[in-house]
This record gives sequence, C-alpha cells and structure tokens, in this order.
Amino acid sequence: MPARHALSGAAARPGGCPRVLPSLLLALPLWLLGSTAHAVQSIPEARAYLGRIEALQARFELLVLDETGEQLDHNSGMLHMLRPGRLRWEIAAPYPHLLLVDGARVWNYDQELGQITVRELDEEVLRTPVGLLLEPTRLEADFQVDGDRQDADGRYWLMFSPRGEASRIRKLEIGFYRGVLEQLRMWDHFGQLTGLQFSDVKEEPPPDPALFQFTPPPGVEVLDGLHD
Repeated sequence: MPARHALSGAAARPGGCPRVLPSLLLALPLWLLGSTAHAVQSIPEARAYLGRIEALQARFELLVLDETGEQLDHNSGMLHMLRPGRLRWEIAAPYPHLLLVDGARVWNYDQELGQITVRELDEEVLRTPVGLLLEPTRLEADFQVDGDRQDADGRYWLMFSPRGEASRIRKLEIGFYRGVLEQLRMWDHFGQLTGLQFSDVKEEPPPDPALFQFTPPPGVEVLDGLHD
C-alpha cells in the first residue's frame, strides 16, 4: 500500500486503523438516497427523483477496504440533511466525529482530538465532492451513467464514472433492494473501496433546523479557514 492513506486527511488509529474524515465521505452523493415510497428499477426512474429530495434522515454503517480486501475502517452513525445547503453527518462509534454544513460554513469537529476546522461554503468547496450533496445537478455535470445490472439477490445497481480527470472517485455504484436504496460503493484511484449501508431512511418528518446550528464548545481549538 502507499505510505499515505488513499483518502487524504486520514489519521492513524491504534492498531493501524485510519480515520476516514466525514468531509471525504461526501465524495459519495448522499442525496441519492431517495424515497422509500418510490421503487427504483431503471435508469430513467432513478434520474426522475435525483433532485427531488428536500429532507432526509438515516442511519449509516461505513466500511473501508484496501485494494487487497483488508479492512481499514468501520464506523456508524446518523445522517441528517435539509435543503438548501444543510447537512449533519455524525459518526457515533468508534470515534466521535461531526461534519456540519450550516448553509454558509463547513464545520469539521474531531471530538477525540478536541479540534474544529471551519471554512466558508463557497464555490471552491462546491467544486469538490461536497457539491454533489449540496447541489444535485452536479451529478449530471460531473458523472456519467455507465449502465445498470441486477445481481443474483435481486438487488438493482446503477454504475457511474466521473467525467473529469480530477475526481477522487474512479467508480461509483448505487444499490437498491426492492425499490429502496440500500448501499453505495465508491472506488478510488488506489483501488480502495468505501461502502455505505443505510437503514431507517426517512424523508418525513424533516429534521429539526437546530441540528444544523453549531457553536464551538468552550476550550476546543478552532482552526479558522474563513479568511485564508
């Protein structure tokens, strides 16, 4: 393996397990979670609701494997989303971590390190994978549909690849089971696989707007990137 973890910004954990930062997980277009009320069994059906979602709550489990299949990371938590431009991605275990987008700023709080980074939600940020979540129309601009397939278990998969050379994602697959989104899989250019499995996906009721407000706790170091 390369000396540096394939997802930049990962830090070593005891036993060599790296931390996958929530901001990098936004390379996965989470707004594709869609509705549990509408079956998705074709490319046209999937495209029909891509930009429809206004609010979302879900539990997630994340697994990261290297190119040999060795486990690098495993965590779980809750996702909350409220448009326009608000996101709360909260890892509960094994290492608490919060990524929060409040509509104007991006807050990244590593509770174990006691450190917060903050920056503006500007066009530079929107040109990164964060933009796939906050502006769903970027999927059509940044990705192309390579095809679809159905596996032996009846799971329906959509397959995407990036249009540009600079993307961190080499290949993306979205898996639906019985019309409901179940999995997202992303491969990077090192062959590393990041997989997300979702449960308890809900669009109603919408999340409390207070979930997307953030005030740094007293005594926590804040690295201010607002004026860089």
